Amino acid sequence: MEPVVGIVAEYNPFHFGHARQIEQLKRQTVVNATIAVMSGYFTQRGLPAVAAPHKRAEAAVRCGIDLVIELPLPFCSFNAGVFAAGAVKLLQATGVVTALSFGMETPGEPLRETASILVHESAAFKAALRQNLDSGASYAVSRAQAAQAELGRPSPLFSSPNNLLALSYVEAALRQGWNPDLFPIQREGAGYSDSRPCGRLSSAAAVRALLAENRTDEALVCVPAPSAEILKCCLRGGRAVTDTKRYWTALKVLLHRETSESLQSYAEFGEGIENALLDAYEDAPTVEELVERLSTRRYPRTRLFRQLLYVFLGLKQPENKAFQSAGPQWIRPLAASPNGRRLLAQMRDAAHLPVVSRLGDVPHSDIAQSMALLGLRGAKLWEELTDAPRSRDVLKEHFILADPCP
Repeated sequence: MEPVVGIVAEYNPFHFGHARQIEQLKRQTVVNATIAVMSGYFTQRGLPAVAAPHKRAEAAVRCGIDLVIELPLPFCSFNAGVFAAGAVKLLQATGVVTALSFGMETPGEPLRETASILVHESAAFKAALRQNLDSGASYAVSRAQAAQAELGRPSPLFSSPNNLLALSYVEAALRQGWNPDLFPIQREGAGYSDSRPCGRLSSAAAVRALLAENRTDEALVCVPAPSAEILKCCLRGGRAVTDTKRYWTALKVLLHRETSESLQSYAEFGEGIENALLDAYEDAPTVEELVERLSTRRYPRTRLFRQLLYVFLGLKQPENKAFQSAGPQWIRPLAASPNGRRLLAQMRDAAHLPVVSRLGDVPHSDIAQSMALLGLRGAKLWEELTDAPRSRDVLKEHFILADPCP
C-alpha cells in the first residue's frame, strides 16, 4: 500500500528547502498523501511565529502538503524530546500515517540503533549519564555523550540540529511502540540557524532576519510563490510578527513584578537561573541580548528563550507536568487539499484522538480544557504582538480551517 507520510515542521515560513523535501520524498517512493504536524503561534525555539498557524498551514498546502494539523502549545515550544514526542503521538493518532520523513544533515546514520540506546538505557549508559551531569554538562549534552560512549564512536546525530530532531522522532516512535517506515531526506542549503540570506537556499532563520530588517522584497524571493503571496498578505494586513520588540516590552513588564521565588514556579525554572535573570534583564536592550548574556553550557540559548516564553504565557510547573504526562488530547486540522480532506474523512473513523475543528469540540476532560485554554491564551498574546490584533470573537475562528487573506 502506498504510504501516508507524516512530517514534523514549523514552516516559519515555508521555504524552498521545505518544497525540496516534498519533491525528494516523492522521488524516493510513491506517496499516497502527506500530513504535516506543525507548531502554532510559538515555535520550538521559544519565540513568536512570523505568521498565524492557519496562514502558514495554507502556504504548506498550496506548496504540496495534503493536510496540516497543529501541535498544541504545551508541546511546540519545548526541548527536542517533548516537541518530538507530542508531534509523533499526533501522527500516530491519526490512524492513517504509516511513515515519517524528515530532513537530515547525514541521512545515512543508524537512527533506529541509536534511538534504541536512548530508549533502553543500559547500566553503562546510566552511569555515564550521571558522570557527565556531575561534571556540569547540561542534560542534553550528558545524554548525547553517554549514547556515543555506548555506540563506541562520535555520532553526527547529536551535533547538528536536524539530525537531532530526526533522532528524537525515531526515539519517540519507539517509546510509543510504533515502527513507521523512515524516509530521511538529505538537507541542502543554509543551516537551520544560519541567518545569512542565500536566495533559494536560505533557511527560515535567514528569511525571518530579512523581515526583521524590513528587507521584505529580499525575503520574499527566498520562498516559493504561494508562500510569498500569503506572507505578503499577512505583512500588508498587519498580521505578522517580524521582530521581538513588542514581545520584549511585554516580557519586561511581566518581569518587573516577579521575584526569585515566583519565577521558580514557572515551567522548567530552577538551579538559580531565576536570580541571574532578575539581575540581567533590566538593562538588556533586546530579548536576544538578554539571552546572550545568560547563556551557559547548562543553559543554552534555546532553553533560555523557552523559559522566558513560559513567563510570557504564565505556564506554571504543575500545569506543564500534567500536560507532558497526558500528551496531546485532540487532532486539529489547520488546512487541507482535496486529498487532505479525504484523509480527514478517513481519520474520523480511524483516529485514536478526536478530530476537532472548533474550540467547543475539544474533549470536556479537565486536562483537555486546560490545554485548550492555554492555546487560546497563546493565540491572544500572539495577536497583541501584531500591528492589527483581532478581537476575541475573531480569535475563536482560529479553530477552523484556513481562512482567506484579509
